Amino acid sequence: MPRTKQSATAVFVALILLLLLGYPFLSIFNKFAFMKGIPVLYIYIAVMWIAAIAFSFFNSLKTPAKKKKHE
Repeated sequence: MPRTKQSATAVFVALILLLLLGYPFLSIFNKFAFMKGIPVLYIYIAVMWIAAIAFSFFNSLKTPAKKKKHE
């Protein structure tokens, strides 16, 4: 199965998400601080999750259109 740029981007997004949701980054936002009544840690996790979904969605849109042969 040949690797495409789309699958490489998906792997890259997964690795970045794994890194950003790992302990070192989560410990930065695990403070007793709130934004509009919501803990900063929850906001960080939600933003990272939504960003990963958005990147995956836009990555899936980049599929090349197949050209039809005129017969």
